[in-house]
Amino acid sequence: MNSPGIVTKLLVGCALALVVGLTGPVTGAADEDPYQRGKAALDQRQYREAVEAFGEAARARGDRSDAALYWLAYSHWKLGEKDKARAALDNLGRRYPESRWLDDAEALEAEMLDQRELRELVGSGGGDRADDELKLLALEALIGADPAEAIPMLDRLLDGEHSMAVKERALFVLAEGGDPRGLKIVAAVAGGERSPGLQESALSYLGVMGGESSLELLSEVYDGTDDPRIKGRVLESFMVAGRKDRLLDVLSKESSTALRCQAVQLLGVMGAVDELNELRRAERSEEVRKAILEAFMIANRTDLLAQIAEEEPSAEVREQAVQLLGALGAVSELSALYEREPSARIKAGMLQAFMVAGDRERVLQAAREEPSEDLRRTAIQLLGVMDAGDELWELFRVEDSTELRKSIVEALFLAGERDRLAELARTDPDVEVRAAAVQSLGLSDGPRAAELLLQIYDTETDREIRQAALTALFTRGDVDALIRIARRETDGELRTHAVRLLSVLNSPESTEFMKELLSE
Repeated sequence: MNSPGIVTKLLVGCALALVVGLTGPVTGAADEDPYQRGKAALDQRQYREAVEAFGEAARARGDRSDAALYWLAYSHWKLGEKDKARAALDNLGRRYPESRWLDDAEALEAEMLDQRELRELVGSGGGDRADDELKLLALEALIGADPAEAIPMLDRLLDGEHSMAVKERALFVLAEGGDPRGLKIVAAVAGGERSPGLQESALSYLGVMGGESSLELLSEVYDGTDDPRIKGRVLESFMVAGRKDRLLDVLSKESSTALRCQAVQLLGVMGAVDELNELRRAERSEEVRKAILEAFMIANRTDLLAQIAEEEPSAEVREQAVQLLGALGAVSELSALYEREPSARIKAGMLQAFMVAGDRERVLQAAREEPSEDLRRTAIQLLGVMDAGDELWELFRVEDSTELRKSIVEALFLAGERDRLAELARTDPDVEVRAAAVQSLGLSDGPRAAELLLQIYDTETDREIRQAALTALFTRGDVDALIRIARRETDGELRTHAVRLLSVLNSPESTEFMKELLSE
């Protein structure tokens, strides 16, 4: 029988087990892990306890020793112990040169600087990359400093022997602060009065800031320079600032067509469609009107482009509107315009727009039904570009015009239909069409075309077609085929023609063949 002492111990053990299950171990992982103890102390702002815990974790040199050194430095800093904090950061850099905590360490080092140290650091000369990185971090700390003290320091830094990255950050701080004294310095740089390597950055920063004072400075720079590159950067800054009114003001006064077109493009990016459409009605420059059309395309305004394609007095502007409609795939608008369009030139542009839009049926309809033979020929060529070999083949079968049939042959070449060209070269009753098919084969790449031309030459009885086949082989630069024909051809005239073509090609093989002829 168990004694009361044992029972009591069992009951106490069960009670302890219950407590552990509900609240965790009395001596938990946080107590055993100094790093976790340090983090818990930081959460409670108990920095002295955090120093002890992180110091222990750093001395253990475990997986988180570099993090422990960083938080050790942070805890010392919070206690006002800068020297000890810097010693911990220095230890971190020496022991763990590849640690991911080094960037945080540099930021902490900059944050610990007082005003005297900031002045000394920013006023020092150029150093290595690490020094420049620290200067960049110090500049961030200057943002919250007294402007009366910070601005002269930043101003001197622009003229000092520092890296361009440090100077650009200083310029940004001056612009971001919005203080009139700082903006005056940025304006001087933007206007090219000083630090020429920073001029474009200054223009960009003024646009990013976007305040009225910054925009006024940009306008002053624009009005005070003759450099179109600088003027263009000012226009971009107006766009970044979201100020359509500034760009429209430039359009009303600027005489340079190139700059006015740039302003239009930027307005298009900003979606200023109504303003641009109003401007278009009074605009005299054809180039500017074209730029407005491109802005409408960016905004996907097919309705305005269709209206311009029909009403615009300038044929070139109308053609551009048609091209942009094709790029947007506006087939329905183009179809309606095509039916009403009196100009054959504009209609040809519409056919090209149908091709760009991938509307093969509409191009085929024009190839079949268009009253103008020139437009039919244009449609046929476009079908070739669209690889519409089957449609062209069916069209050829019903076409009566020799000229159009020859155009279809050319389109079949564009569509890569070598076998069909060979069939026409062998079987079509019209000699002109057959000759055109042979010529097209001569323009085709690959061994298959050479094989077909040799077959045509060997089986053809018509002298004109055989001569066309020789010319086609010459066009391809096929020396071996021409030598083969010249060796076995019994027709003196055809053989002479083949030899003459070989002499023009002037290749090593043809030279050897000429020597062979001389030795006969």
